[in-house]
Amino acid sequence: NVVRKYRSVRAAANGHSFNTFACPADPADGVVVDMREFNRIEVTIPPRAKCASCADGEPIE
Repeated sequence: NVVRKYRSVRAAANGHSFNTFACPADPADGVVVDMREFNRIEVTIPPRAKCASCADGEPIE
């Protein structure tokens, strides 16, 4: 629930590679979350109309 107040969120130390280029561009409106102490991670993707475009221009599915 805490990360919902930020416009851009990036998870670090979640067992996947970490790309520093994918960090929030504006630190004032983004956050990088250290996931090492989390017991459960759930990702919810909003409806397609609300998704941002990926770097290659295709919408997130």
